[in-house]
Amino acid sequence: MKTRTVEVGWTYQDQDYRVTAEVSGGSPGRTYGPPENCYPPEDPDIDITEVREDRDAGPTCPELEEIAAKDGRLLDKIIITASEEEAADAYDAAESREEAYREQRQTLGRYWKGGV
Repeated sequence: MKTRTVEVGWTYQDQDYRVTAEVSGGSPGRTYGPPENCYPPEDPDIDITEVREDRDAGPTCPELEEIAAKDGRLLDKIIITASEEEAADAYDAAESREEAYREQRQTLGRYWKGGV
């Protein structure tokens, strides 16, 4: 996974915050198939870059960055969000390639029929 910046909501002591983090690396692993093709999953590196009160551009809260970095549920949420964004980007890229392929086929079809 390339480095991706994600922003998620987080509630700490009944206060809502927006957490910005950079996520890089990581692998889902492979646990099926021949043993020589399997490898364990690897957790991504997560760097919490900002914790901000969740209101109109509220002030940053650097003292909460260390606390946020230890919250397992928050870290899971960050990983899931980054994975979903990466999957959406991959889907969009595949869709763009498919559209380009269709256009190319149409152009070649017209060429072979003598229309170009």
